[in-house]
Amino acid sequence: MARTREYNISALTKTLKIMDYLLEHPGASFPDICQGVDVPKSSLYQILQALDANRLVRRDADKRFHIGFRTFEYGQAAIRELDIRRAAHPILKQLAAATKLTVHLGILNEDLRGIFLDRIDGANFTFTHTRIGAEIRLETSATGRALVSWQSAAQRKALIHTLRFPPESPRIRSAEEYLLECEAAVRRGYAIDAQESQPNINGVGVPIYNYAGSVCGAIAVGGLYQELDLQDCREAVSLLQSAAEAISVEMGKSPD
Repeated sequence: MARTREYNISALTKTLKIMDYLLEHPGASFPDICQGVDVPKSSLYQILQALDANRLVRRDADKRFHIGFRTFEYGQAAIRELDIRRAAHPILKQLAAATKLTVHLGILNEDLRGIFLDRIDGANFTFTHTRIGAEIRLETSATGRALVSWQSAAQRKALIHTLRFPPESPRIRSAEEYLLECEAAVRRGYAIDAQESQPNINGVGVPIYNYAGSVCGAIAVGGLYQELDLQDCREAVSLLQSAAEAISVEMGKSPD
């Protein structure tokens, strides 16, 4: 029984090596795979035959091998299982406990409006102007700016031109100023809200990435300016970035 289990594990390991090789070398020939993968030729032939029969590998008219269409079906099923709020919630709880600040999770919906998906209150202060399901103020909040700043240049430009900047805003009063703020956020590695959403409240935010390397959400921590000094927030930012990376991995992003 133990020998059978060892054989199955060995066969699986060989299969994964072949699939990984084809992922990096689409259209490889049998000799190519022999040379690139440490699998005996007889085993390699049998595994490729089985993968081809099950549509996990596709052989074209020139007898070159490609990843099969069935893997796409598996990938789509995995993507459907990804739930950013469910993946993020325990990580957000840890972040709130570590920073004692209030934590927000937000996304852009299909109408390019920011929506709060989750909120964990900090130990020292409870926000009164945000709630789960409410719209995010992309113009002023750290969560909103993180959602916008790391988009592609075209998407970011389209988003910025939908925003409305109040003339009484203490910092950002135009699309041009907002674009400069986005560029500054990317350079420093995090977006900021310097008492712009609410008096006396500061925030810092960073993006979350998905399996495709695209921004799929953002998280931010915020609190009274006495608790989150934007001139000395390295520890909070480091914890925030680590949490965002952990959530991104849960969403399918390759670990850094």
